[in-house]
Amino acid sequence: MKLLKSKFTHFIILYLFLNYTFAQDNFEKGLAVKTNGVEINCLINNKDWIVNPSQFEYKLDENSETKIGTLDEFVSFTVGDSFKYTKETIKVDRNIEQQESNSDFSYQEETLFLKLIVEGTTSLYQIEDGKLSIFFIKDKNSDNIEQLKFKTFYNQKYKLRENNSFRKQLYDAFGSKNIKVEDIKKINYNLQDLKSIFKRYNKSMGSYRVYFQKTKLKYNIYAKAGLSSITYDVQGGDGLVNINFPGQTSFRAGAEFEIVMPYSNDKWSVFATPTYQSYSSESVAGIALSENPSELTNFNSIEYSSLEIPVGVRRYFTTGTSSDFKFYLNAAYVFDIELSSEQIILGENSLVSNNLGLNFMLGGGVQYKDFGIEFLYLTPRDLADDNPGFFSDYKSIAVNLTYKLF
Repeated sequence: MKLLKSKFTHFIILYLFLNYTFAQDNFEKGLAVKTNGVEINCLINNKDWIVNPSQFEYKLDENSETKIGTLDEFVSFTVGDSFKYTKETIKVDRNIEQQESNSDFSYQEETLFLKLIVEGTTSLYQIEDGKLSIFFIKDKNSDNIEQLKFKTFYNQKYKLRENNSFRKQLYDAFGSKNIKVEDIKKINYNLQDLKSIFKRYNKSMGSYRVYFQKTKLKYNIYAKAGLSSITYDVQGGDGLVNINFPGQTSFRAGAEFEIVMPYSNDKWSVFATPTYQSYSSESVAGIALSENPSELTNFNSIEYSSLEIPVGVRRYFTTGTSSDFKFYLNAAYVFDIELSSEQIILGENSLVSNNLGLNFMLGGGVQYKDFGIEFLYLTPRDLADDNPGFFSDYKSIAVNLTYKLF
C-alpha cells in the first residue's frame, strides 16, 4: 500500500509539473462588451468552460499582456462561434436533484456570466456546475429571465419522480407557432432536447444563432505494439522459499479504444487498452534446509501469458507550437485475465496463478499526428495470491509504439 501511495504521489507531482509547463493558453478571436457599451475586438482565452466562469482572460493582440475581464467591467464576451456569455442577474434554485419532496422552488439571486445556447426571439441560457445543468428562458422584448422549472423528488412511497413544469413554460412562451403540444410533451430537461426545440421555434420566427455546438464525443482507435521488461519474485513456505526470477523482455501487442470528452478543448479522455503480454523465466535456487543450501537445489520456472486490460483516464498537454504534437499522462486500473494454463513451478511444488489480477498503471507518452510512443509503469501484482503462505511480485514496465487507425 505504501508503494502504491508513493507511485501515485510521484504521478500527481508529474501531472502538476506538465500541466504548468505545457498547458497552452488557447486565445481565439472574440468580442467583449463593457458595461458602458464599448465593444473590444480582442483575443479571449477559450478554456472550454464546464462551469460558468466568473471572469475571463483576454488580450488586445498577440503581443499584449493578458488582462482579466470581470463582472464589474463587462456585460458579455463571445469566443468565435463557440461560446457567448452574458452578465445576468437571475433568481436560481440549484437544488433540483433528488429532493425529499416536491416543494416549491426556493430561489437565490445571483449575478454571473450565463451561457447563451440559442439566441433569437426567445433565447435559451444555461448554468453548468459540474454535472448539474440548469436552463433559463428569456424573451428579447423583456428584461425578465426565468429558470426553466425542473426537479426530481421522492414521493411518499420513496419513489423518484419528476416535476416537469418547464414544459408549461415552453408552451406559454412558444404558443402555437409551429410548435405542437405533443412536441413539447416529448421534451426532456437536457441540452440536446431544449436546444433542438428552441432552434425550431426561433427558425420559424426569423433569424437566430446557436452557440455551443460541440456536443458529440470523439472516438479514437489505436494499434499498439512494444516491449515489456518483466521480473518475478516469490517468497513463502515459512521462509524456505525466496526466489528471484531473472528479468525478461517480451513482446506485447494490443489495441486501444479512446473516447475524448467534449469539453476543456479535448484535453481529457477515457480509454481501454486490451493488450497481450507473456513472461517466461527459469531459476535454479537453493532451499535453506541445511548449512549447504547448494546441496539442495530446485529447478523453478514460470510460464505466464495474459490479456491486460487497463481502463482509465488520460490528460493531454500541448506545447503551443502545433496542435499535432501532444504530450499525455495516463492513470488506469488494470484487469489482468490469465490466458496460459501453465502453473508456477517451484521445485516439486506448483503454485496456482490467479485467474484475475488487479493493479494500477501509470504512464505517459508523446503523440504526433497518427504516430506516438508511450512509457508505462505497472504496479506489482501478486500472482500467488490464491496460495496460502506464499507472496509474489510480478512487476513490469513497458514501451509502446502507437498508430491511430481511426
